[in-house]
Amino acid sequence: MRKTRQVDVGGVKIGGGAPVAIQSMSTFSPVDNAYAAAQINALGKGGADIVRVAVPDRRAAEALDAVRIDPGNIGRHENVVKVVEKAAERSVPIRIGINAGSLPADLLDKYGGHPTAEGMVEGALRHVQILEEEGFHDIVISVKSTDVPMMVKANRMLSQKVDYPLHLGVTEA
Repeated sequence: MRKTRQVDVGGVKIGGGAPVAIQSMSTFSPVDNAYAAAQINALGKGGADIVRVAVPDRRAAEALDAVRIDPGNIGRHENVVKVVEKAAERSVPIRIGINAGSLPADLLDKYGGHPTAEGMVEGALRHVQILEEEGFHDIVISVKSTDVPMMVKANRMLSQKVDYPLHLGVTEA
């Protein structure tokens, strides 16, 4: 078994020998408290330990326990640093989420014009480096694709390079 750091997401331990945590995505706005609570409770009864929600505005952001950044969508280095600074102030973990469908153009070009496991890993490591340069280590990493063998290959490659916990899943369904 691979030894990883442990990250605390709203009281749920990830990595570092903790049991596997099950996560689900939501379709509700966290601002609609009654509906959000009902859906979160239903997901919890179904086995989810963590529920991921969309955060379209400041009001929705106030209920967060962790942040996911997609390096393919967040833009410039300075934007990542701003997120890291705010997360560090509040002791909020960051999940670096690399999706095959949103790899930066330079990584697509480098690896033949299409997503590859190597490109996904390189994208993740770029952002790990930024967070580590800022002294931030409360990180979970996710490299996902609709291509299951590619996703498995990327996670295996990544697990050899970092000691952060990995979030496994298939995306872009």
